Amino acid sequence: MYFQNSINFEELSTKHTSALLKFETENRLWFEKFIAARNPDFYTHPGVTEHITECLQLMRQKSMYPALMVTNNELLGRFNLREIDHSRQSAMLGYRVAEKHKGKGVATKGVGKLLQISVQKLGLNTIRALVLDNNAASARVLLKHGFECIRYTPEFREVNGKTYGCREYCWNATSRNIASLGHHLHGHLT
Repeated sequence: MYFQNSINFEELSTKHTSALLKFETENRLWFEKFIAARNPDFYTHPGVTEHITECLQLMRQKSMYPALMVTNNELLGRFNLREIDHSRQSAMLGYRVAEKHKGKGVATKGVGKLLQISVQKLGLNTIRALVLDNNAASARVLLKHGFECIRYTPEFREVNGKTYGCREYCWNATSRNIASLGHHLHGHLT
């Protein structure tokens, strides 16, 4: 099984700077197949340091929860809650998994862990996510966790010169959805 080694789910911190730069640089072309390209300055040590500083500031303001899935000092994926609105108990989910770890359950486990944190630690009950038409794998991960498509917007965003539509998914912390998290988290994820 892929998850035989210990996998840690960690809050982003400055100790992750080098690992995050490596993760983003090694997977840049892979990520840019699915999402708009980042500014080239991001792919430098100062660029990633600034990015982490911004994420941690948003975390202190309780409007973001940035996390990483790590094993043996290697990043497998990033999992973030953004636009956290405590009055509405809602947030926007985003994630990306290293190309060499695709199709191995990393996204499913990471999304499940982040949903668990969103309910148990952050007190949230509604999580939304946007998925472009070019990313069917992400849609499958969300559907496994009980997300439902609530809206479709054609011609939502251009990526690499092609315009894609976008589906908005929503997850609510129902007892059924919370119970299913345990099933997807089975394994060595701390």
